Amino acid sequence: MSIETNNTNTSDPSVDPASPYFLHASDASFILISTPFSGNNFNDWKRAMTIALSAKNKLGFIDGTIPKPAPNTSFIKAWERVNSTLITWFMKVLDPTIARSILHFVSTAAIWTNLIERFGQTSSTQVYDYLQQLAEIEQGNDSISTFFTKLQILWDKQDAAQPLPTCTCNNCKCNLTSKLLKLQEEQRLISFLMKLNASFKHVRANIIMQYPLPSITHVYRLLIQEEKHKELSDQTPNTESHALFSNKKQFFNNSSSSVSSYKPQHLANRGGYTIRTPMFCDYCKRQGHTKDKCFKIRGYPQNVAPKPQWKGAKVAAVAHNDDSDKEDSQPDHLALIPLLQSSTQDFSI
Repeated sequence: MSIETNNTNTSDPSVDPASPYFLHASDASFILISTPFSGNNFNDWKRAMTIALSAKNKLGFIDGTIPKPAPNTSFIKAWERVNSTLITWFMKVLDPTIARSILHFVSTAAIWTNLIERFGQTSSTQVYDYLQQLAEIEQGNDSISTFFTKLQILWDKQDAAQPLPTCTCNNCKCNLTSKLLKLQEEQRLISFLMKLNASFKHVRANIIMQYPLPSITHVYRLLIQEEKHKELSDQTPNTESHALFSNKKQFFNNSSSSVSSYKPQHLANRGGYTIRTPMFCDYCKRQGHTKDKCFKIRGYPQNVAPKPQWKGAKVAAVAHNDDSDKEDSQPDHLALIPLLQSSTQDFSI
């Protein structure tokens, strides 16, 4: 009645953007929510529809606050146009089977009431299902954010199925509703802490020891910070190992660069490829240097001591020295032969 009184001088209230009778040109193809209702989770769908209709300033058409005007008023045409548009919106957000069942309703208020009566009644089976899911849920591999979101969804379903009683006293001073909400929050906080992984046991113990218990949102922030701290702690050893590997890699690169700058004297070209051959000393019979660089010929520097030879080298050196002694002593034996022959002849005479 107030709408009609305030707009008596307006021939078409649908042209006023602030009026609930206003319709935009795009409203004919508008879709309120993206997920159609198929018969499950009615309370979630109902909440989403209520928010969407309130945003479009059309909530009064479904809750009965904007009833159908009298036939002789100027609002009847505008009301019928908005009502038909809302019925079209409902058809788009319902499963085809459910949409077919509300096709012949004449008002969106009647459609809304019918859907609530059919799907809005909470059964004991639904309550049992929600409580069972709350009892079995665990954090597992979920993050704190993901796990808390799952719990919050179940809590919202439980609230819709079993709403808390509210005080109906006039000028109430008992604060019963706030006390019940406080008790419910503490119970849910303890349940949330019980479902966490064992890695949060120290933080959980510190929270439970506080009196009074902090709010569940404050505990959520603390757990998020602890989770970030654990992630950083797990990444620290990897960072140190990467830094150590980088230092080793730089060391080996520097070493290889210094080695690659050395140019050996003995290089062979075979088939177009340059092959590095090991150096060998013909004097001491050892690898790693040539005869013109041999310390045994040129002498050892003051800060370098002679290295002990391995057993095979000693044997070879001894055999080499024996051969040399034999060669050196051979002329002495040949010189003694005539003396022995002469002494023999003198003895025979």
